[in-house]
Amino acid sequence: MLDSIATKQQPAPSGDGIIVLEQVLRRLRAMEENRSLGPIAYISLVKDLKDRAEMGFKKYGTYLRTNNGRDPQVDTYQELLDAIMYSMQTRLDGSRTAGQFFELLVSLAAQLVYSLEETQCTEKSSTRSAV
Repeated sequence: MLDSIATKQQPAPSGDGIIVLEQVLRRLRAMEENRSLGPIAYISLVKDLKDRAEMGFKKYGTYLRTNNGRDPQVDTYQELLDAIMYSMQTRLDGSRTAGQFFELLVSLAAQLVYSLEETQCTEKSSTRSAV
């Protein structure tokens, strides 16, 4: 079981690593070019991701960057937990398609749990060995 990863507090983002949005937009463009992402979804995602990046900049004073002092796996897991809750809320509020998103989000979170548990076990073993 994860040691309070769901509620782990992390520092405010900092640093001067690579801006993540630029890499995401490059990858989305490649997906649109090889037709694994449709043009309507591509246009919507690019706009929405840019809008979210600007919102994050206003909130944190920086864009999301690599090596920012936070654990991105923890951030991802916490955001997935929120998305699971919102997806269930949508289902309970009467959406017929919410179920498919709920199942997908749970599956993604479960896969990340395995990765996080492996990391914790490795870190605990390293700490014990060092003592």
